[in-house]
Amino acid sequence: MLKKIIITFLCVLSFEVSANEHGLGVSLKAGDPAIYYHYAINERLFVEPFLRYVKEKQGTSVNSIEFKSVDVGVGVFGRNGLMDKTQMYYGARFAVIDREVKYSPDFGRPDDGQDGYRIAPTIGFLYRINTKISVSAEAEWFFTNTEEKNVNAGDGQKTEIESTGTNSLFILRNYIN
Repeated sequence: MLKKIIITFLCVLSFEVSANEHGLGVSLKAGDPAIYYHYAINERLFVEPFLRYVKEKQGTSVNSIEFKSVDVGVGVFGRNGLMDKTQMYYGARFAVIDREVKYSPDFGRPDDGQDGYRIAPTIGFLYRINTKISVSAEAEWFFTNTEEKNVNAGDGQKTEIESTGTNSLFILRNYIN
């Protein structure tokens, strides 16, 4: 799955940008450390590869837990101009998920991990503050499928986890024209 996303990302970068619109975006929502690369294929279609990375460590002087999560994906969107500075866009975001949990000391407990994918049909509204900056609000319905595994377990125990739900995103984009 990761290979497919990398190939898609490289193919997107090979397109000539006829709308001459590309730039970086960041999530404004607390707890969502995502970075986006906005890339217009034409006036009606854009793609947005993204990376979401979280690393946390909690513990005391005796023990600790370290959590790491990486989501790598791409969004593909169509768009319509509603007014001069406002656009509506619709499409989906696709991501590969990799999560790890490490315990120190392990007290006989194996490290955990999850690998999987996420699909999120999305609708959003974008407002251009000026030619270089925009803000947008999105609503998405997501489906996530991961396979949980005890990394250090000898039996290779695996559990499949599926989740669905809704989410909202707020993105600030800076365009490089």
